Amino acid sequence: MLTNTTAAVQTVTYTVTPTGPAPSFCVGPAQVVTVTVDPIAVVSAGPDQLICAGTVVNLAGTMSGGATSITWSAPSGSFSNVNSLTSTYTPTATSGTIVLTITSNDPAGPCAAVTDVVNIVINQLPTVNANIDQIVCAGGTITLAGIIGGDATSATWSAHTGAFSNVNNLTSTYTPSIASGTVTLTLTTNDPAGPCLAVTDQMVVTVNPVATVNANDSIYKMKGLSS
Repeated sequence: MLTNTTAAVQTVTYTVTPTGPAPSFCVGPAQVVTVTVDPIAVVSAGPDQLICAGTVVNLAGTMSGGATSITWSAPSGSFSNVNSLTSTYTPTATSGTIVLTITSNDPAGPCAAVTDVVNIVINQLPTVNANIDQIVCAGGTITLAGIIGGDATSATWSAHTGAFSNVNNLTSTYTPSIASGTVTLTLTTNDPAGPCLAVTDQMVVTVNPVATVNANDSIYKMKGLSS
């Protein structure tokens, strides 16, 4: 017969009392058996995270049970401290999913080390290029050549003056409204879904004034006369 006489956190003591067969059922001397129960190691890598490329990840691991230390690992990127539950992780990948693994130490006794994983989903940065600065004569028109990439799917031109044939066309034409000077054109991407934000780039349009001539004034000067 087994009798559970004590129930400590990690130690259980059983009293074993042997009994003989019927009809006597003689009782033998009791024996005490102590069973030590080691807690299993428990770790958590924290919730999955969605980030923009180039972002540093703040980790939030936990450990309990028989675990007294942990180690982070990943197929790429770097940790500020692989043995800290709240380490930071800097990915080198610019898109895709990186799986980070947290592994406990191997506790003394029969319990083994355990692991958990957290998925870091990396969204591409949007990119934009308004292209090189241009020079135009007053009254002229320039053809733009904007470029977008990454998670950007569209872009919009803007300027404080002048007119675009289509502000949402990367190869729009632009007609300045000033007679001379410079105008800064800005190309802004859409704001992609997820954590990445819209980005901008600028180009400068230099407007040269139209050359003018007064024919009568030129004739007088050629004759050495004044107008």
